[in-house]
Amino acid sequence: MVRLISKSDFPIERSIRQIILPLVILITAVAASILAIVYYSIEKADVEAKLSSEKHVSDILRDKRNQLATLAKDYGYWDDTIRNAFYTQDSDWIYRNLGRYLTDTFYISELLIVDEQNQPVLSLQDGEPLGQQNRLDIEGGLSELVELARQSGPIPVPVSTMLLVDGLPALVGASVLAAEQPGSVELPTPRPVLILAKRFDQLRLSQLSESFGLAELQLKQQESAQVLENPASIEIHALDQRLLGNLIWQPSQPGALVLGFIKTPLIITLALIALLSILIFSVFLQSTRRLADTHKMMSRLSSAIEQTNSAVLIGNRSGTLEYANSEFFKLFQPAADNTPVSKISALLPAEKFPRLYRALMSALNEQASWAGEFEHLTAQGTARWIHATITPIKEGERCSHVVCVATDISEMKQAFDEMAHLASHDALTGLVNRRLFSELLEQAMHLSKRDGSHYALLYLDLDRFKQINDTWGHTAGDQLLTTVATRLKENVRESDVIARIGGDEFVVLLHNIDNRSHVEQTTIGILRHLTQPIEIGGHPVNISASAGIALIPKDGLDPHVITKRADLALYQSKRHGGNAYHFFREDMEQNPLTDDYQI
Repeated sequence: MVRLISKSDFPIERSIRQIILPLVILITAVAASILAIVYYSIEKADVEAKLSSEKHVSDILRDKRNQLATLAKDYGYWDDTIRNAFYTQDSDWIYRNLGRYLTDTFYISELLIVDEQNQPVLSLQDGEPLGQQNRLDIEGGLSELVELARQSGPIPVPVSTMLLVDGLPALVGASVLAAEQPGSVELPTPRPVLILAKRFDQLRLSQLSESFGLAELQLKQQESAQVLENPASIEIHALDQRLLGNLIWQPSQPGALVLGFIKTPLIITLALIALLSILIFSVFLQSTRRLADTHKMMSRLSSAIEQTNSAVLIGNRSGTLEYANSEFFKLFQPAADNTPVSKISALLPAEKFPRLYRALMSALNEQASWAGEFEHLTAQGTARWIHATITPIKEGERCSHVVCVATDISEMKQAFDEMAHLASHDALTGLVNRRLFSELLEQAMHLSKRDGSHYALLYLDLDRFKQINDTWGHTAGDQLLTTVATRLKENVRESDVIARIGGDEFVVLLHNIDNRSHVEQTTIGILRHLTQPIEIGGHPVNISASAGIALIPKDGLDPHVITKRADLALYQSKRHGGNAYHFFREDMEQNPLTDDYQI
């Protein structure tokens, strides 16, 4: 360790006026700078963690809304739902397929089907039917949501929002009932609408808290008391802009955690500085005999900083290393090198730590502060992430010293990376989810506009997946989806993107395609691979898929347009029995009855 003070630096014979007062000023400036940097870093880390947590929860709610809307579409776009739930209200079928199943599997708390006059035909709460005397109380824009759902075309386009259900905010998704094949089931006009809801009751909040690591997650409405200190919070609004309440939770506080480790050494340091100042002035007024005690106090100050878990370095304008605690040497000095270090460049060579060394020199020469993160390989071969702050210390108009405080943030960064991965990938298959895929598709559009590169968008939907689910169970269905994801990866390049956007819906973005034949060969390979039997529970299960293809930029340079056109092409493949692919053609938007390509 390089020490701040050596007793040989203070011969008793030297003038106290020339040494003591400048020393007090230097110690105070250094200590104040270190304290300011430490507390600023702590506060900044907590604020950033809170903002990141609020954005993360907003993204979660948006994804949950999209998932609920997709689920409503899956069940609304099913002939059995129309026959057994809208027309006949088959209680046994409703219990098995809508009631208890949706409640237990997807945590659906309310299910409602309204007819063309917006009157309830079927009402379920927690999987059980409600009588006419116990109608659901839904506020905040239900009629507007129903009208939005009815604005979709032949293929349902589901919608979702937040509403007030029986006094509690809830995620609500809606989709019109639609026949799987044109004319297979007759429906009135305007079309009936299927509505699914997930209330934010205590059970659901507990599940969200456990799944996404949101400590003490709770719903704060107008009359409820806030019991958390400095919580993270997002407002929940209904479709009619009514404020339904606030979701609040206790965000992670990495700064406070660091403060917990260094609080005692900092208090000791401040106490020692105050005591040291008193002693020095006492020596100045009484006699030089107290100078030895002053040296002792300075040694204690050095020991206090030495005990902190943060790595601290102080260097002067000439590049000389005036102070570095053992934590700094532990992080940055090679284990086999015990040579005394006197220069900053020896401890932090420019070729090994280019950013940190440039920042130190910039602070000394240009008086510029710096804060940043970098990855560092320790002497033991362990990769660690370090957060460092560098602050110049001025004397008059010039910088005399520079202070560097470094903290190991590897565990915190790993936790944030895991949260980011969960927010952008499907939990079952590990594939990219809808939100991240939308961003990647927009990037592809920008690249195509800029340099004329070509892409292909493949929409894939498994044929008769619901039948397999009903026959073998949902665990088998999950195993099948995982196998499908693996087979998709085996048939595309690493540069291509695969995403799961719904229950049995996948999408593939092929990069830098050469021609239409390349896309066709890849699609055929995928569909043929998927038709190979999949062993589930010791039995081979046959499955197939249908595909719709849209080319970029030929079929559009807008994400919403290209997605709709790939979906239209998929519809052509599905309506003829599946196991087929079809390229989008402009006449599909006026006349959907075109030929497809069977595999």
